[in-house]
Formats: sequence, structure tokens, C-alpha cells
Amino acid sequence: MPTIAQVCDIDNHGLRWAEQQRTEDEQCLCEHAEYAFFYSRAFGRACAGGSLPSAARGAASEPGTVGQAGAGREGASATDASGAAGSPDNGSAAHTAAASRGSPVEHSEPHEPQPGLHDGTDEARLIVRFNRYAPAAEHRASLLEALGPESPASWSWIDRHNPAARHPTDFALLSTSPDGEEGVRRRLQSAAGVRGVHADQRYTGRLAWAPEGELQGLVLDLAGAGGADGAAGAAAEDPGDAAADGPDEAVFAVTRRPGRMVTRFSSEDLEGDVTAEGAAEMEEELRQLWRVGAEGGAEQQDGLDPAGPRRRMMAAGLESGGGRHGPWSAESEEELHHGGRAGGAQQGASTGGLRGGGSRRQLHLAPHSGTVPVMLEADKLWKLGYTGKGVRVGIFDTGIRPDHPHIRNIRERTNWTHQNSLSDGLGHGSFVAGVVGGQDGQCPGFAPDVELLTFKVFTDDQVSYTSWFLDAFNYAIMVKVHVINLSIGGPDFLDQPFVDKVLEVTSNGIMLVSAIGNDGPLYGTLNNPADQNDVIGVGGIDNWDNIAGFSSRGMSTWELPRGYGRVKPDVMAYAKDVQGSKMQGGCRSLSGTSVASPVVAGAVCLLASTVPEEARAAVLNPASMKQALVEGAVRLNNLNIYEQGNGRINLPNSMAILQSYAPRASIIPATMDLTDCPYMWPFCRQHLYAGALPVVVNATLLNGQGVVGRLEGPPVFVPLDAGGRLLHVAFEWSDVLWPWSGFLALYIRVREAGAAFDGLANGAVECVVVSPPAPGEDQPRRSVVRMPFRARIGPPPPRNRRLVWDQFHSLKYPPAYLPRDNLDVKSDILDWHGDHPHTNFHGLFNSLRDAGYFLEVLGSPATCLDASQYGALLVVDAEEEWYPAEVAAVEAAVRGGMSLLVFSDWYNVASMEQMRFFDDNTRSWWTPATGGANVPALNDLLAPYGLALGDAVIHGATTIGVSGWGGVGQKTAEGCNRVVLNHGSDIAKVPAGGWLHKAQMSNAAKKGSQSAQFGFLGAVAHGSAGGHAVAFSDSNCLDRSHMTHNCYDLVSRLLARLLEGKADQGVLDDAAKLSEAYVTPNYNFTTPERRPPSEYNFTEVSYVLSHPPADGPSGLPACFPNGACVKMPASYTPCQVFLGKVAEEEPRGYSNGSTAGVKLAAAAQQSAAAGGSGASVNHAPVHAAGGKAEAGVNAGGATTLGANATGPVLVVRGGGSPRSAVVLTWGLGPGPLLVLGGLLGFALVLGLWVRRTGFGLSSSPRGPGASGASGGARRIGWGSMRQRGSEV
Repeated sequence: MPTIAQVCDIDNHGLRWAEQQRTEDEQCLCEHAEYAFFYSRAFGRACAGGSLPSAARGAASEPGTVGQAGAGREGASATDASGAAGSPDNGSAAHTAAASRGSPVEHSEPHEPQPGLHDGTDEARLIVRFNRYAPAAEHRASLLEALGPESPASWSWIDRHNPAARHPTDFALLSTSPDGEEGVRRRLQSAAGVRGVHADQRYTGRLAWAPEGELQGLVLDLAGAGGADGAAGAAAEDPGDAAADGPDEAVFAVTRRPGRMVTRFSSEDLEGDVTAEGAAEMEEELRQLWRVGAEGGAEQQDGLDPAGPRRRMMAAGLESGGGRHGPWSAESEEELHHGGRAGGAQQGASTGGLRGGGSRRQLHLAPHSGTVPVMLEADKLWKLGYTGKGVRVGIFDTGIRPDHPHIRNIRERTNWTHQNSLSDGLGHGSFVAGVVGGQDGQCPGFAPDVELLTFKVFTDDQVSYTSWFLDAFNYAIMVKVHVINLSIGGPDFLDQPFVDKVLEVTSNGIMLVSAIGNDGPLYGTLNNPADQNDVIGVGGIDNWDNIAGFSSRGMSTWELPRGYGRVKPDVMAYAKDVQGSKMQGGCRSLSGTSVASPVVAGAVCLLASTVPEEARAAVLNPASMKQALVEGAVRLNNLNIYEQGNGRINLPNSMAILQSYAPRASIIPATMDLTDCPYMWPFCRQHLYAGALPVVVNATLLNGQGVVGRLEGPPVFVPLDAGGRLLHVAFEWSDVLWPWSGFLALYIRVREAGAAFDGLANGAVECVVVSPPAPGEDQPRRSVVRMPFRARIGPPPPRNRRLVWDQFHSLKYPPAYLPRDNLDVKSDILDWHGDHPHTNFHGLFNSLRDAGYFLEVLGSPATCLDASQYGALLVVDAEEEWYPAEVAAVEAAVRGGMSLLVFSDWYNVASMEQMRFFDDNTRSWWTPATGGANVPALNDLLAPYGLALGDAVIHGATTIGVSGWGGVGQKTAEGCNRVVLNHGSDIAKVPAGGWLHKAQMSNAAKKGSQSAQFGFLGAVAHGSAGGHAVAFSDSNCLDRSHMTHNCYDLVSRLLARLLEGKADQGVLDDAAKLSEAYVTPNYNFTTPERRPPSEYNFTEVSYVLSHPPADGPSGLPACFPNGACVKMPASYTPCQVFLGKVAEEEPRGYSNGSTAGVKLAAAAQQSAAAGGSGASVNHAPVHAAGGKAEAGVNAGGATTLGANATGPVLVVRGGGSPRSAVVLTWGLGPGPLLVLGGLLGFALVLGLWVRRTGFGLSSSPRGPGASGASGGARRIGWGSMRQRGSEV
């Protein structure tokens, strides 16, 4: 049911603020049954507009009257204490704010009727994007010309009454009837000036935390059908009930697609792996917690755990007590013991509530003690006078009250929703604003003098629309905010209007910070927009610098299946038990990456204020700020790069970088050391060797020189030792670096001459980034990026230890609706984690490596593989079709000794129809593209061996193995391994002489059927070289996403049985061998069929079907750069060079124009970077062809010298932070340089010792970023100079 989008317009003119706030809280969503119930429980009376007859709809509502859904105006202008109302002309409401911060500008525009999603009608809303900005009237005229006159049967223009309406816009919003929508879309797509047509999607979020005030204990989720992640299922609107023997509706029920869901606050209970049952239990416990306050009178807690702040105090090495510091007032210190000016003693007491108990305790913390800003050393910047002054931050959230006691400078409040309220009725927006810019002593923000602009883009019941965000983003650009915090996210990185607008926002220089997501501990769960290169994506850690269990992990999945993901998150920040502001004052403690995001946004505001105002325009941009954050970050122990990105932010380090910043380019990761474990997992787990498929690493280029850039010439790899000369590195890169960033992909191979080599290989990757000159400059900006590289080369493993993973045949959401594999999981209906051994199958990857197997990944068709090198091909959870040439190539490989292992998943056409549903977010029917796996396509692959999968959806548990087996694994008492199937396809056909394992299983595809003996593991030998084809019913036991029980040991047993000839593994043994052919007796078996294109056009989501071979259906498909070089076409030059068929030039680096120069610079860089990792970036402008450079002045004003000049050359880490060292271009030999280096090193150690011991020195603060032995928020061992850059 669509959400009713009308809020009662309460006449609150002339009321004191407290009463006015109460009436804002009492607004109701008229005619919404669930909300009417909620309202009656919250306020003790019936919803004022809920009982009016439907005939009243459409009557215009005037200010002071109750409006109805679909009424003439959705809401009215916000009013102030004296009754003055804002108007569409100026959009201002004259709420009297605190005198200390002046009068904020406020906008809560009245809305015209908005049919479609907002009023319960069947009309759809379409976003029409244009190629240019123009007044709305001009766009409307162009649509009239393209579509003809407006009419209810065709289309209607929707006015958007908000602050952006007075400015030119780049999109229009219209409503269409269901019958006319297709025609309108078709005509618009061919209309001049139209960029695209999209549904106005709804974004919803499930409350996973207790809201504040009268909402507490009552609001579950009023977004319809369970909301964001869905608590309740919304089955397909089928005209009739399912047949008695059809699919089990309870199994195949779905929850509405979440769209761009709010990154929700997460509780402590989300730590670690959570089973489907555990998640359901936690969800029910949370619902019960919310209901307590409404039904039983038990006092609701705020979710605060006093142990959290006290743990933080201990971690910080601080004691209670202490005086006022920096920007905090005496009044703020007093509030520490009274819970804030607005909340009084009761709210202060509530902040110390114990979970699950009835008693409350008051937290007596000194100002700043143990708070997140102090832990991140913000107090050091405060002492220097930096407080965020002059920085404008936009908080895109649920709003804030006009005179919140914690916020000093509320510059402007705007409302973009259908609610008639600028204030926060949920608590989320207030909390986020407090973390960024609060001034309360108990829960201080990072930048108390920041200018806060709140954008209410979510209603109090967590509903938003794409169009609201587009208008709000446009307005943020117009009012020139510097920073935006976006504590939301979702899996849909193909929501084109939203993604494109984010790109536009950052291209205008706005630094956008976003939460990476709360879908951890699962890998491949990055949320958008935090996964975009131009956005600062923030993950979460706890008080001891361990990753928070709920924090989403990388890698990015945009590039899959044919590429490799990028490093994300960018940085980490505290996300557990973080204290922030309550709606009306006082503090509360919450957790989630939506908390970590404002932590970093506040830090960005504070860091921006450390740059002199006159230099900010030239220095600050999304790339330079990200460079400062990632280069100053502290790497965390025992976390890999896809968990922590570049580490925890460190404000003194980042401040030092910004204050000496000169525009430049850099790369992430700064150093590519594939031997660095565990940080460079998964690469560090497997050495490089000759004959392997290329190892692909996707680096990110940051360009602080300008919003647009490009590479001046191709990147180069410069070997620095004998091992490095055995490597061949090919590249792919962004044609244009926009905005502020791009990618650089490395394809790393070992030459044939390296087959006998065992040792380290060192080199460097170099490229030149060029951007247009800045205002006042007449030469393009150039920056040489240099990334040191290290890997270990080892001997090639034997064939029976080499496995290849088929990545090419994996599909995911988006763009298609790929349903979940584990049908027990109701809260996550999409298969969106990438299906890669480095994302949701990372447990299997680690298990195989532990067992001594080497796993390579193929992102190209199977015809691009040299199968003679491998013992087995793993095809896991494949949804893609197969080229006929692939099927033939695999069959030949199996005949030649390679084994094929297929791990399938469920597939049943009737069940897929059961999972079809109408999505209110997109106003369209969602039909699964296939089942958990594409069984018809897999049967094509298995056909040459006489194996076939059926369409029974089996689930249950069994055991497999040998009694008394003593290996490592999960075993029954008898020593046999337990195997759990969470909805897989049955093995329906096996030829005589094959093997079949059967077990008693239930069939979810046939409701009410009795359990029966179903085959779940079948195999057959093929040819005389030892090759086998194996099919297993289910891949869920290998998938970490929703695993209930792993079957890694089963895979190891199968490999030992097939590749090493070990017959004592308890699988494919004589007891399971068939003397005659098997066909399932449980149903009338016919090979499962594909749906016809009239029901679902699979070509729209299939690369195979949409890219037929150039030389006919049976021809060879194209290979991608990750294929085997011996299979690549002659037109692919890198492989021709690798194979020695094309002569290779001596690598020429960009640093000094020659190989010798590169080596000398590398040696100097390694010496200079002894205190921290990172590649060096030389700012001297160079000519890639000639290798010579001229002296000049870079954009930051620093003198740069060419390769033939004398004097110092500025060198910074590839991570980018400037070094105090210089590269000497004098003609000194190795001996003098060594002596000079020793003297400098001795002086450095002596200086550090003197400063450490305080020998004869004052103990006063040592300047910007200084860190004393006492008073620091966190004492970290100084073994890593990068961790405490301020002390070096």
C-alpha cells in the first residue's frame, strides 16, 4: 500500500516554543490506518484527519485547517512564535532563535497536490531529467511540445514548492496514468533536450533503534509492507491462491525491495556473524522493546550504556575531572550534570540508563573526557583556535528544532518532504547535527562554530523520494555549502538520477561524507553513495579500534563480474556508543555507521577551518580533503584493506597535510605491497607464479589539481630489482578523471623466466596526471604519481593444486532482481554481494588456501582459459548463460583431466512467480531474473556428462564422510560431516557408473509434500585422463552471506578425492556408485525450462545473450584482459609483449625521465619514507616523451625544479603527506650519500630521544598537532611513525 503523504496542518500560531514543538510532534498522516493507530496511542486521542470521508479529499486546505491526503496543499508554511508565516517568495519562517546565533533562514514550503505515490492513487511519478538548467516554466513548455496537452489520462505537471523552486532546475516531476506511462516514456526518450526518464523512487528505512519522545515505543515502520529491509513480506498480487500442491508461500514470500534505505543505527547484538534465526530473534526483541513503553508502563531507556563512555575513558587514558577547554562554555560544563538546558535533570539522568534494567545512573564525565572528538585528538585543534568557523555543512536528515541548545549556529533549516515541519520528530537528525557541531560538554561535536544548514529530506517515519534529494542537492549547490553529511545508503548504485546528482554535487567542490553501511560482517556489502570514488566513505570501529561487527566490508562490486573491485571504505571512525544530541537537549549514545559518518563530517569541517580562509578555495576540494584524511589515517592492526580502507582518521596528521598542501595527484593504496599480511588480504595469501591468470588490483587515483584530469601518456611499471624484471604489468585506466578521481587497474603476470624464481619482486608504478590550469595560471597542472610495488614470486604449484574460479557467470543486483539463495532469510531479498571469492565466498577462499590449494579467478568466458594448467574449475552459484563454445571447451578440458565442480542453487518457475511483487518504490512489477542459480544454463553445461539438475527446491540436513575421520571440520559424533542444504536444486539425473549421494529432504516447491530421498551430490568420470564432472545441490553452505553451516570440508574432501586420488574421503565412494542410470522418482522429471522472453527478457541482464560471438552462435566469444595470454587475440598488445611476440621497450619512468633516474628517486623515496608507508609524488612538471622538465611554480606557490636543475625538489608520500626531507639532486656517489644518510638518521633518533624524555625542555604544548605524553586521547606505540606523525 502506498504511503499516504499528508500531514495535518496544525495551527500553532502564537504558541511558546515548547508548545509549538509539541504541536509539530502531533502531526499525523491522515487516512493512513497504521499511522492513525500510532497517533491514538502516542497522543491519547484520535488522529484529527483520519475520520473524514473520502469525498473531503481534494478540498483545498488553508493554513490553520486540517488537510487531507491529496488535498490542495500538502502542508503549510512554518510559522514563528509571533505567527508570521513564510511565503513561497522568500521561503523564510521567522522562528525566533537564540540571540547568540541570530535568526536562521527557514523554509517549509507549501506543496501542491502530488498524485501518484503520495496519495494512494495508481498514478506514477516520473522524473524527467534535462541536459541543462532552466526555469521550471521553460521545461514545462518543452514537455507540452513533446507530449501534448496535460490531461489525467496522459500526463500532468507536478509543482514542487520548496526553496529550490525559485531557481533554475534540471529536472521535472510529472504524474502519469498506468495506461499512459509507457507512451509518455517512449515520447520523452526521443524528445530533444531530455537526458533520461526515471521513476521517482521511494527510500525507506527501518527503525533499528528506539526513537525519542512520544514516538518511543510505538513507531515500528509505517512505510508500508515492512519498510526498508522488511519485517513483513509482501507477496505477489496474484489473482488466485497458490495451488495446494504449488510452492510454499511462506518459503517464497518476499519483502519489498529496500531501495535506498537509511543506514540504520545498529545495536551491540549485531556483532559477529548473525544467522537468519538470530536476526529474526533480535528483530522481535527490538519490537518488544519498542512496545514496552506503549503497553506496559516499563520505563523506556535511550539505549545508553554507561560502560561505553567509561570504556572510552579508559582507552583514552583519562580520568574524570578537568577544566573547560577551547570552545566550551561554562554553561556547557554545568549542563554536564543537568542533562542540558532543555532536558533538565530527567533527560540528563536518562542518558545514563542501564540497558534492560529499571535503575538509572548519572554519568559524571569531565568536558571532553573520553568523548569521540578527544579520542580523535580534536582538542589539539581546538587549543589552536580551530573550531569550524566559516565552514558551512549541510545535514541531510530528519531536521532539527530551531533553537536546539547544543547547536550554536543554525544558519538555515529547509524542508523538502511532504511534512509540515522543519523539526526533528525522530531524533536522527538532531543526533547527527550534534555529532558534527554540538557544543554541549557531555556530548561535544567536532566543530562547534560550524554554520549548520539542515535539509529535512526524510519524514519522521523515514520516508523520502528521489525528487526530494535532487531538489535538496541542487539547493545545496546554490547556497554553496562546503560539506554534506549523508548518513544513508543502499545497494542500488544504478539509481541513475541519485548517483549522477552526487557526482554533480562533488564536482562543484562540495565534500560529501557518507556511511559505508550496516551490512557487516558480510563482505561485498558497500552502500551507495559511500562506494563512489568522489565520496568519503566511512566505516565503523569500536572503542578498542576493532572493526564494528555491523560495518559493511568491501570490495566494491560495480566492476564485477568481468573486473575487480576498488578499495572501500576510505577511512574508519568510532561508531559504537557514540554520544550525540537528543531532540530537545541532553545526550544519548548510539551506534552505527550512520554515527561514524557525522564523526568524519565533523572532522572534515574542523580540518577545513585550519586552512586560512583566503586559501580555502584554492586548497579545499573533495580530493584534497580525502588525501588529507587517508594519508593521515592510522592503520589498524589485524584488519585487511577491504575492512578498514586506509585506517582510523587522525586529525593532527591530516591538519599538517592540509596546512602545507600543494595541489597534486595521489593514489590509493599509496603502496602496493602484496606481501603485507593481513592488510593486503587476499593478495598476501597467495604468491605470484608463472603461468597464472593475471592478479588484478584496482587502485583509485585522486586528483587534487582540479575537478577534471587525465593521464598524460600510459602508466608504466619500472622494475627495481631482478624480481621486478620478471613481472609484466598491464594497465587500464579512466579516460577522464572526473570528478576529482578515477581508477587505475593493474593486471600483474609473472614471465615464463620467473618459473624458477623464489623471492621478492620490487618496482614502482608511475603515471602523470594533468589538469587544466587554475585561474591565474597559464600552464596545465601536472603531477607525477608514484606507487611502490612489492610482491613475492614463487614456484608454480602442481596442476592438482591449482583451481580456477568462474566469476564470469555470476550475476547480481543491480541491475536485475536476483533473488536470495537462502529462502529462510526474509529481510534480504536480493543477491547483491558479488558472489566473488574475495567477497561473500571469502571463507571458502581462506579454507582452500589453508588446505594448500591455489585459487585463480577468471572474469572471462571459459574459452579464455588454458585449462591444461588446472586441476578443477569451480562454478558456484552461476546465474549467467553459457556460450556453446564454452560448453565444448569445458567438456574438452574435463576429457583432458580437469575436473568440473558445479555448486548449484534452487530453481523453480512457479516459485519464481511466487516471488514476483509490485514495488511501490519504482511503481513496477519486480520479477526474478532467474532462481538462486540458472539451472537450465547449468544443465546445458552438465549435459555432455549425463548429469541434470531438477526443479525441486530441497532443504534439510544430512551427514557425509567416514566414521572416525579425524580431520578438522564440523562433525557429528560418529566423525561424519554434517551438511545443511538451505534450498537447493536436486540432482535429478545421473548416468550408470556415476555416483549419487541421497538424503531425506523436504521439497519447498510442492506445498504439503512429504519428505523424500533426494539426490544432493552427483558425479561422473569423463574420459581417461582422470577428469570428473560433479554437481552439488546448494551453494549456501559456501556463501558467508546467510550461512547456517559451512561445507568447506566437503569441498576439501571432493578435491582430495578427485585431484589426489584419495579414496578414503567418504565421498564418491563405492557405496554411492550407481550400477544403473538414476532419474528422480519423486516427480515426473523433465529438464527445467527457461521462461519465454514474453514473460521475462533475460537478454536485458545477460552479457552472453546480449553479446553473441562475432563469427556466429558457435564462435569464440571475446576475452577480457583477465584471460590467459595464450588465449587472447593478437590485437591485444600487452599479451603479445608478455609472450615475446612483440619487442618490449626499456621501461622509462616519469620521475626523472630515465630508468636510472627512477631508481635513484626510488632509493631516495625509500629512505625518506622510513617512518611511514607511501609512494612519492614529484610535483616537477615533466614531459613524458622527452624526459626533461623546466623549472616552474606549482599551484601552491612552491618552487619546482626540472630534472636538470639544482636545488631541493618537493617530495611527498604517495599517500600525499609532505615530508620534511628533500631529494638532493647533487651529483653525489653512493658512499657520500650513505654517510650523509647515517648522520641524518643519528640526528633524527637523538632529536626524538630528547623530545621524548623532555631533557631540559618545557612540557608545554609543542604547536599544531603536537601530542604530549599526558592529556592525549590515545597513546599508541611509536613503532609506526605514521601513527603519531605529530611527534615525528
